[in-house]
Amino acid sequence: MPLTNRSRLVLHAIDYRATKPGSFIACLQRLTEELSRRGIRSLVVAPQSSEEQPWAQAFARRGVEVLRTHSYAEGSGIFKAHRPGIVHLHFSGYVAPLTLAAFSTHSRVIWHMHSAMVAPASRLKQLQRMLKFRVMARRANAVLAVSRPLRDQLVRLGTSPARTAVVQNGIDTQHFREPTREEKAAARTSLGIWEGERVLLFFGRDRHIKGADLLALALQHIEDPPTVLCVDSPNDVVALLSRRARVISTGVVQDVRPLHWAADLLAMPSRYEGAAALTLLEARATGLPAVVSAIPAFNEFSDSGVVVADHLNARSFGAALAMPRPRETMAERARFRISLDAWCGAVLQHYDLG
Repeated sequence: MPLTNRSRLVLHAIDYRATKPGSFIACLQRLTEELSRRGIRSLVVAPQSSEEQPWAQAFARRGVEVLRTHSYAEGSGIFKAHRPGIVHLHFSGYVAPLTLAAFSTHSRVIWHMHSAMVAPASRLKQLQRMLKFRVMARRANAVLAVSRPLRDQLVRLGTSPARTAVVQNGIDTQHFREPTREEKAAARTSLGIWEGERVLLFFGRDRHIKGADLLALALQHIEDPPTVLCVDSPNDVVALLSRRARVISTGVVQDVRPLHWAADLLAMPSRYEGAAALTLLEARATGLPAVVSAIPAFNEFSDSGVVVADHLNARSFGAALAMPRPRETMAERARFRISLDAWCGAVLQHYDLG
């Protein structure tokens, strides 16, 4: 049923707890702007922890109401109170309660899976996941995945192939651009990087998933290890890498563009990623070369500035990190494919706006 025959309200339920906005929030902001241009209102539902976050306040300044919940189940009450024509469920937290709330309505339900799914810790969790994707997903009008490997995983879990589609991640390609010589120098100076110092950029939020231990092993095989610019990383990750190289730890950064400008190479020895990660897309849009792990999410990212190396072979990954690589401009066609406009257009195809 096209939106012309339903409520002209889209409810975006986002299980998003990050303290920095990141490109996901930029995508959602662009989507709400485009919907507003078409005369369609947006309502964002998010966990209570988002209340003080700048990205949540930015939605309010744009006229988009943000309602917060103490539990995912509270989202169903918001759905019943507002009766949106479309409910777009990002990540996993709100999927079950809001899908059930929409079960006997005419609302269009969109699931949007952003992250790779690791093996369940128990048989009960495995059963719950199977029921979710094999049974509950039948109520979804579309199940979107950010990469082909993730889409294939959803199908293996029982989701109908006819319901699934790939919508690749998008970033703000106007913001993430190549730096001028002066901008690069200023970024390096602000971080305390010495002149001529070679710097690896590493986002180590999760030691296991992001492969901090694998990076530490690879650094052992580099005779003159580069400095590691360690972002949003726990203390144990910083301590681990500090045994192998000089580390500059930034903590959480609201805008990571200066970090991409300051670095010489992005290192991503990840064990899992839902897609060619937003971090990688942001890096390449600034011209920053990258060495990434040999996992399915990265194998489908075809770009001459990205080197795929065996992350489980420390010597091989270390050799890839040690090799100097120049900044390389991303082709315009490739830039558009990862732009906010391309992402927004791909999502709207599944809204059935009429």
